[in-house]
Amino acid sequence: MKKWLQGLLMVIIFWSGAIPCFGSEQIPVSTLSTGDKVYRQGTSLIVAFSAPRDVLSTSQVNGGFRHDLKAVFNHDMKSAIGVTGANYPQYMQQVAGQLGLNPGRVTSMGTAASMENVVIQSENYQSLTVTAIATGGVEGNGGRVGDPAAYFTPGKKPAAYKPGTINIMLVIDADLPAGTMARALVTCTEAKTAALQELAAGSRFSTGLATGSGTDQTMVITNPGSPLYLEDAGKHAKLGELIGRTVKQAVKDALLRQSGLSPQKQHSMLRRMNRFGVTENSLYQQYQEEYGTIDKQRFLASLRQLDKEPALVTGTSLYVHLLDQNQWQLLGTDELARAGNDLLLLTAGKYQVLSPAVATGEMAADVRAWSALVVKIVADRIGQVCSDEALSPVVSPQDIQRSADQFTESMLTGINEKDYTSFSANFDQKMKSSLPESQFRLLSQSVKQKLGNYVSKELVTTETREPFTIFTYKVKFVKEAAAITVRTVLTEEDARLLVVGFWLDSPM
Repeated sequence: MKKWLQGLLMVIIFWSGAIPCFGSEQIPVSTLSTGDKVYRQGTSLIVAFSAPRDVLSTSQVNGGFRHDLKAVFNHDMKSAIGVTGANYPQYMQQVAGQLGLNPGRVTSMGTAASMENVVIQSENYQSLTVTAIATGGVEGNGGRVGDPAAYFTPGKKPAAYKPGTINIMLVIDADLPAGTMARALVTCTEAKTAALQELAAGSRFSTGLATGSGTDQTMVITNPGSPLYLEDAGKHAKLGELIGRTVKQAVKDALLRQSGLSPQKQHSMLRRMNRFGVTENSLYQQYQEEYGTIDKQRFLASLRQLDKEPALVTGTSLYVHLLDQNQWQLLGTDELARAGNDLLLLTAGKYQVLSPAVATGEMAADVRAWSALVVKIVADRIGQVCSDEALSPVVSPQDIQRSADQFTESMLTGINEKDYTSFSANFDQKMKSSLPESQFRLLSQSVKQKLGNYVSKELVTTETREPFTIFTYKVKFVKEAAAITVRTVLTEEDARLLVVGFWLDSPM
């Protein structure tokens, strides 16, 4: 089966040659500026031409550039029985016959979207009218161009993907040469991709943002009898602007009608992180690893309440954008780690919890770091609601070590950047009084002169002396060949971990 077809089909069983009865009732939907009638018949949406039209389509049935078609249609294939790559054209021709159309003079598209969810969007400028007719779904089959693909050799047919096709009929009430029609198809595709980006729709096959589904199809229909002749459909031309506006809005509205995809639905931590493998189940598993066993429904109730809170969604959106920028090589790993830790600290502070993990600049670890923060917030809330129950402690040994790693990183990078705010962010009041900004400037200057910039650290030992925990690190600096010993001391005050001691043992 061809990969383009797999997203169209719900079931594949033995094909008997029979197709469902579609009925003869034609339900009017719209009359276009060209005079062409749009109507529904059974599970199909038809545009019947009232005069000759030029059509450029990606269809497998009478596709390409055609002057001789009488109609085009979009067909909901959810009830199709046993259609394969080999018999798909025959099936669609039989559908055309059932609809009372000439199979040789019609081109068609198949989808799993319902024709009741079609969207028709028109825009005008002077004598020009552009109309986009769209159905769509992207939740099950969305992909980013360049994602790993499986289909290449005919006959090797991987399992069908869940349907998710965005089908567009773009009607331009003007006469366009063939090359301009091709440019209109490109602009139409750009508009579809822009709609998906503005919805932050994720790929199902990578960690990227979706640029379409794996089975999208498009038809460009123009009016060669129009006195309006246009030769430019790019972004600098008014025609290109109208294509962009109509298609983008039609695609958004079609996705909303078909699957509820909308800005409101996407205002969700889980949906923003889903393309990185973060799900309710993965977070529940991580909670159990960190804090012990808990009833799953109890965990999910707290997680779902947290999921759409503005502070978390905002922080998640910024964090995800850092991950994207790193994948696009617009940010280096050090920049990702530094900014990621800033966001971890900022978001943790808004929820008055300790950030339990440190961003490292490595994708999997950084995704897990944000997941750990979400789990920590859930654990804190469950602990507040159920303080009388025997739950795992909210501040675990792992929490303390991660905090020490993060706080030490902030202090060392603060020295690098002469940033007292970062350096002292986790000090208790006595530490801030003992090491004010004036002394910090002298410390930073001395370290930079004698040791150079901080490069990396490695935890060597952890020692507990109630109420303190002492962490000893071996730290590398640019100008010093030997590792420098750094000690960070933490204690808990008012349910928060704070730095109460910091030493560098060096030949300074």
